[in-house]
Amino acid sequence: MEEELEEEQGNAELLNDRYRKLLLQVESLTTELSAERSFSAKAESGRQQLERQIQELRERLGEEDAGARARQKMTIAGLESKLAQAEEQLEQESRERILSGKLVRRAEKRLKEVVLQVEEERRMADQLRDQMEKGNLRVKQLKRQVQEAEEEASRAQADRRRLQRELDDVTETAESLNREVTTLRNRLRRVPLTFTTRTVRQVFRLEEGVASDEETEEAEPGSGPQPPEPDASPEAQPQ
Repeated sequence: MEEELEEEQGNAELLNDRYRKLLLQVESLTTELSAERSFSAKAESGRQQLERQIQELRERLGEEDAGARARQKMTIAGLESKLAQAEEQLEQESRERILSGKLVRRAEKRLKEVVLQVEEERRMADQLRDQMEKGNLRVKQLKRQVQEAEEEASRAQADRRRLQRELDDVTETAESLNREVTTLRNRLRRVPLTFTTRTVRQVFRLEEGVASDEETEEAEPGSGPQPPEPDASPEAQPQ
């Protein structure tokens, strides 16, 4: 997840760089558009001025028509030459004005395309920013889940150790009881066989009581059953 976040951050930086470059292009195109409009306005002003000059020359030509023919011809020739030059210049400026108009329209079209591209880049940057925020939130959630899992594992480990200690205690108690039972049985084996029925029942009852108390009580050392007393009746005495 952190690698994806780093990749998303790298993409965001690339988008920001492209966005700045596009802004520079927009500023450059805007400057060029202003220059072309200024040039077109100057060309139009020059054309109007030339038209006024042509009109003035024609008026002067009409006024000079009343003068001397020789001077008139020379003046007319000069004026016609100037007129031809003015018309040629006017035509040239007209062509330049048409070309300038085309350049202006082309620049306006390019400007619209750049603006649309800038809007698209901004939208992509916003989406990427949202994805980064969601990714950061997901990382925080995962870290919190990992922390909770570690805490749960620690609690489970503590419970396991506690249960192990309890099991060890129970096992130790059972082993102690088993040793006590073995001791009692060994003692019973060493008791004389001249028992009455009552004494035998007491011994078995004692063994059953010890076996039933193995998991609940801890036997005291030397607390085994006392050797049963021989029956005092003459029938129980050895012959």
